[in-house]
Amino acid sequence: LLGPVFYFLSRKAKWRTVIPEKDVLINRKKPVQELFEERENWLTESGQGIFQFIRGKTLEFLEQEFHYDGSSLNKESLSRCLIAAGIEKVQIDELLSILEDCEMAIYTGALPELSKQAFYEKAVILLKKIESRHSEYL
Repeated sequence: LLGPVFYFLSRKAKWRTVIPEKDVLINRKKPVQELFEERENWLTESGQGIFQFIRGKTLEFLEQEFHYDGSSLNKESLSRCLIAAGIEKVQIDELLSILEDCEMAIYTGALPELSKQAFYEKAVILLKKIESRHSEYL
């Protein structure tokens, strides 16, 4: 008779989960610069490789900063999400332009007018602005 009780109690201990503190969840975000420093020798890659990297890191930033799911990327929903977060329309338009240029380079091979280095720097600077604006808004 006690066997099933002990079995149940031992299984119940495994069902419990520890929920991390709110501060721990908030501090798991990576700053923009740290997101983009994960890749070495990116300038030597083909044109499409670097644009896939920039697009991927931009979507990762949007997911961690604004909880925006990049798998269903939609200009209107992204704009609404960023406007609700206090981001300026000019910055939103620049971000959409960067994402569009990345997609053009990835899927059609048409490279933006800027060099890879300049395009990369433009994306990082814009995301840093958005990051600081969002942290001010909170």
